[in-house]
Amino acid sequence: MTYPENGQTAILEQAQQPNLGIVRPVGEESVAVITRLSAREDTQEYVGNILRRTCEAAGELSCQAVCIRRGTPEYDENLDRLCADRNLAQGLNRIGINPEDVLMVAVTGNEVGFGDELDAYREAGKLKSNAEGWQELPGFNAFFARPEELPAIGSRLADCAHFEFEFTDSEGRTVIGFEHGTRDNMKGRGAYAFEIDESPVTYTEYVLTTALRHYGANPSSLRIRLSSSIRGENFKKHFDSREAMEAHIPGWLEAGFLANATNPRWHEGEPVVKEDEWHADTRGMMLHD
Repeated sequence: MTYPENGQTAILEQAQQPNLGIVRPVGEESVAVITRLSAREDTQEYVGNILRRTCEAAGELSCQAVCIRRGTPEYDENLDRLCADRNLAQGLNRIGINPEDVLMVAVTGNEVGFGDELDAYREAGKLKSNAEGWQELPGFNAFFARPEELPAIGSRLADCAHFEFEFTDSEGRTVIGFEHGTRDNMKGRGAYAFEIDESPVTYTEYVLTTALRHYGANPSSLRIRLSSSIRGENFKKHFDSREAMEAHIPGWLEAGFLANATNPRWHEGEPVVKEDEWHADTRGMMLHD
């Protein structure tokens, strides 16, 4: 996500030549860009693998091949980390974003972070500098900032679901932000794990209420973009009991966002068997929130 000095239109055009993946406006002054990998060497819809652990899981040769087709020198050690970082740096440069203007947020926890608290994160030892130029901050599945504090906020993962936000604070200044939806924070009614004013709420309501209060913002200024969500057929699950299902994705079945693809006529009260394949509707769950 970015707030370019030369305007939203310019970065939209820059990101689409060549196409880097999904490029969408959020509000009037911010843009969401989601890069994609391709298995084909002759396609341009990728910036290479920017997620370190998938580089490592896929094996050095896989990540090395991605780096080589993007003209990155071969590394002798730490290939997964260096390759992923180099791919990210090249991707940022191709869409006209200076890596030094970027905060990469590691979506590894459910805290809500803010750009006007960067000094506190730095003093606590949470904020780190990457050799490629950007800053890194772990532990947040939601983060907000004014563009003068952070021109761009990014994360290496948008798999389950990803919201982008734009609104104005109490002084009329623009605030941009995102929420990363994961299985651990997306829960159905009756299983909510977050609270606002001692009332259980969804993670999305928790994130937005926390952010709007932090900035004294009027909710009417809020603009929301659901930029990504995994398809049900790609979020396949098998359970050997109703209890196991509820423990894994609590509240999804009751909310209507979990369907038995093997036996579409299955209904509540029938046994849950391991052979059945279930599809989880992440998009529905996020929009329902």
